[in-house]
Amino acid sequence: MTPSRSQHHQLLAFAIVLFAHHDSSVPLACAFSSTPSLAARTFTARTNARGKNFGLHATSSSGSSLSSSETPAPDSKLRTRKKNELTKSSLIPLRSSISSDESPSFDESMWFNKEATAKSPPRGPIGMVDGVDMSGIMSVLSAALLVTGSTVGAGMMILPEAAAGPGMGVSTMLFLGIFCINLLSGYLIAEVAIKQHENSSCEIPSSFKEFADVNLQSEMAGNVIASISLLCNFCVLSFDLVRAGEVSNANFLVDPTSATLAFAALLSVVGFTQSMENLSRVSSMAVAALFITFGSLLVPGLIHVQDPVGTLFAPGTAEGSDGMMHAIQSAAPIFVTTSVYQNIVPSVTKMLDYDRTKTAAAIFLGAGIPVCMYVAWCFAVLGGGVDSSLAGGGPILTAFSAACIVASSISCIMSLAEELENYFSNKPEESRPALPAVTDNGDDLPQKETFSLPSVLLSVLPPLTAGVLLSGGHDFSVALHCAGSYGMPLLYGVIPVALAWIQRTKETPTEASNDFVPGGFASLGLLGAASTGFLAQGFGADLESIMAATGIP
Repeated sequence: MTPSRSQHHQLLAFAIVLFAHHDSSVPLACAFSSTPSLAARTFTARTNARGKNFGLHATSSSGSSLSSSETPAPDSKLRTRKKNELTKSSLIPLRSSISSDESPSFDESMWFNKEATAKSPPRGPIGMVDGVDMSGIMSVLSAALLVTGSTVGAGMMILPEAAAGPGMGVSTMLFLGIFCINLLSGYLIAEVAIKQHENSSCEIPSSFKEFADVNLQSEMAGNVIASISLLCNFCVLSFDLVRAGEVSNANFLVDPTSATLAFAALLSVVGFTQSMENLSRVSSMAVAALFITFGSLLVPGLIHVQDPVGTLFAPGTAEGSDGMMHAIQSAAPIFVTTSVYQNIVPSVTKMLDYDRTKTAAAIFLGAGIPVCMYVAWCFAVLGGGVDSSLAGGGPILTAFSAACIVASSISCIMSLAEELENYFSNKPEESRPALPAVTDNGDDLPQKETFSLPSVLLSVLPPLTAGVLLSGGHDFSVALHCAGSYGMPLLYGVIPVALAWIQRTKETPTEASNDFVPGGFASLGLLGAASTGFLAQGFGADLESIMAATGIP
């Protein structure tokens, strides 16, 4: 049976589809053209242009079949000439040859072709999602959590007891005021670090002593700063050791002094045998456990607060104006000690490539999270939602206390050993390099990254001795009071003002316009006055207490 003209057209369309699948230069839209002649011309032009050797048959508009591998007969010269004319004309771009009445029945934009691919929009930079820099946001969040992790510690457990004297409302105002002062201090340290990097293009040292040495250009000043830093960390670690004995005694009926000694020995072994990377991992795990257990305590505790409004505005246990002032003077140094994070600010600026906006956001967020945690914790305990006593708090409170102690103790060990290594190692980079050394092909070299034994022992023995002898195995919050009254205001109040003041006096007017902290020297004067006033107030209160205890009028 001889195929009809319509059947020829259908076979032709099917052949063109197969050929288009093989040869991507044939637009698929032409295979489904409503005009058979257009499809025939396209297929014929492509086959002739590619060498006429495919052995396929094309169908002309008249319906005759022609093999590209055969030579036309003499009696078909007219037909061959017409075919060649069609071939030459079909070499014209198809879009220009399609008339208004020969447009494809399907929308060309529906089919994949090279032109559509070329017009596709380019991909955005790595880390960009809908115009938002997700990698930048994640780096800020990571740095903020580092600030939070270095702030929250074992001192958090005694905050409700300290807040009970002045009351929840006054304590909340104290926390907010300390947050603002610490934020100004942290921003000043970040300003010094960023400008130091911009002026010298060098990496900022992680040790606060080395950081001050570079900016003050005085070895004596650096030694004084290192001594203050050691004193603050000694006080915090001493409290942690004594608190570990108290938790062991309350839950396992172990002698508190023996438990303190055992925990100090364990810290010494871990600090000497483990690398800084492993110590950081342990500290990170402890911080993660701290947040998990804290949430497990806080959420049910807030739900069980009987009178939220009454708890917030209830007067404290202090009686009279004198009692209130004494309660504030006792609580404020502990609040300051538990809110300090400035020692980690140089490392945060380095992590964020000394970007001012990212650094400001990370410090604000990282310092704000602990304040919210502290206020919520005090509110839940003072409102009766959580039993914070070591004996009646249950296993979750015990786990929370242990996580706080471990995280704080390891951080103190690392900070103390880092400072002491400057005195016990002539070339500290040989034993614990700040940056890993690499070979020419980029491979890391094997290195020793542990602290020396003298540095670890001197980090543990002084706070252990003070804790055992002065506390008697019981509450040693006086250590946090000492650090918050004298060490912290000097180290993170007066010294940042001095660093920024020296740096700003050497700047040109153009450089001064890039100050991280606005307000010029007025902002420095505000922080300096607040720190000096806090020091004077703490000294006066302690002197009055000593005189009253000794009977001196």
